[in-house]
Amino acid sequence: MADDAENISPDEGGVPSNHDSSDDARASPESESLASKLENNGEADDEATEELVILDVDAVTIENLDGLVGLNSLFLGKNKITRLQNLDCLLNLKVLGIQSNRITKIEGLGRLVSLDQLYLSHNGIQILEGLNNNTKLNTLDLACNRIHRIENISHLVNLEEFWVRSSRVPLLSFRLCRDSFNLVCYGQFNGNAVSDWKDIDELIPAKGLQTVYLEGNPIQQDPNYRRKLKLALPSLVQIDATLCR
Repeated sequence: MADDAENISPDEGGVPSNHDSSDDARASPESESLASKLENNGEADDEATEELVILDVDAVTIENLDGLVGLNSLFLGKNKITRLQNLDCLLNLKVLGIQSNRITKIEGLGRLVSLDQLYLSHNGIQILEGLNNNTKLNTLDLACNRIHRIENISHLVNLEEFWVRSSRVPLLSFRLCRDSFNLVCYGQFNGNAVSDWKDIDELIPAKGLQTVYLEGNPIQQDPNYRRKLKLALPSLVQIDATLCR
């Protein structure tokens, strides 16, 4: 498990691709630790700070965030963080990005009830858990982890985007979380181990599903792959990278 979390592609993680941040917000590995970066931020008004971007500084722990009570977005991608902790003070946090680290468990998010975007791709997470209080989530990114089963998200009724590609999922297992897929419009499940078409039927409750990625799964070998998907999920306008006819 640790090996998977440590051998992370340097091209993944950090701020989501649609997020615009300046180059000077990105520290180099040899520049400064997470603690010193936060200390250097001390000249600013902590309560007024809404976004903090600390990428690629070899940080191993999350710490020294107590004064940042007004923080809305926190990006700690491409570090060496092993645990989600010391986040309780960030009651206003809406976006949390900790991709490409060494996280093995989803925890420590219980007080982040305002969180609506969570990016945890390219870690070593095995179990989908720890999101009981995060009912406002509309984007959940768990791509490239070691998750074997989709579970414990039936309460996420606001979920619109769910990414779990290349996570070794053998079954979509949506029987336990149908309600959370009523509003999903984008689902990324490519590169897993889905081989039974019955699993696709579990996506039927997602009436608004417009885009789904399932390439790289065994079902893609079916010569009628696209036709079967469109028949099962008529709301689709895009399958993998190709628009539906």
